Amino acid sequence: MALTLRSLCKNASYSYGMRVIAGNNGLSNIVQWVYSIEDIEVSEFLHGGELIFTTGIANRNSDWLLPFVKKLIEMQASGLVLNTGPNITEIPKELIDYCNKLNFPLLDIPWETRIVDISREFCNRIIINEREEEDISQALKNIVFFPRDTEKYIPVLESYNFDMQSHFCMIAVKADMT
Repeated sequence: MALTLRSLCKNASYSYGMRVIAGNNGLSNIVQWVYSIEDIEVSEFLHGGELIFTTGIANRNSDWLLPFVKKLIEMQASGLVLNTGPNITEIPKELIDYCNKLNFPLLDIPWETRIVDISREFCNRIIINEREEEDISQALKNIVFFPRDTEKYIPVLESYNFDMQSHFCMIAVKADMT
C-alpha cells in the first residue's frame, strides 16, 4: 500500500505545525519521495510523486509561486509545502484558489520547523512502507509458486496483520507494455 500525503501528514500538524492551506481533495496523492526545491528550473529533475518543500529563499516576492506550482503539477508532484517565514511571508489568494481548483495540496510549516527533520521522518516512513510491500509481495509470490512451503511464509504475512483465518482471493496480472 503506497503512502498517501494524508497518511504522511497525519501527525505533522502536531509534530511540525504543518497546515493544509489548499487542495484538500488531493491529499490522497501518492508520495514516492520528499524533495526540496528553491528554483523552478530544478523541477525538471522530478520523477513525479514527490512532496516538494521550499523556503522561497531564491525569490524576493510571491510572484514566482503560481508558475512554480504550475510546473510542479506538470511534473506530477504530489504536493507543495511552503516553509513560511522571512522569504514567504504570505500565500497569495490566487495561488490558494488555483490549488483548490486543481486539487493540488498546498501546505505550510512555520519557519522554525526544520525541513531536515520532517523530510527525514517522511523518507524513513516511505522506505519502511516500501520494505513492507516487498516483503508481502515476496511472501505471496512464494505461496503461489511454492504451495508446499506455505507454512514458511505465513509468519511474514501475519507480521503485517494479515488475518490468516480470513478468505483470500489472489489475482495475478501480467501486462506487456511493448
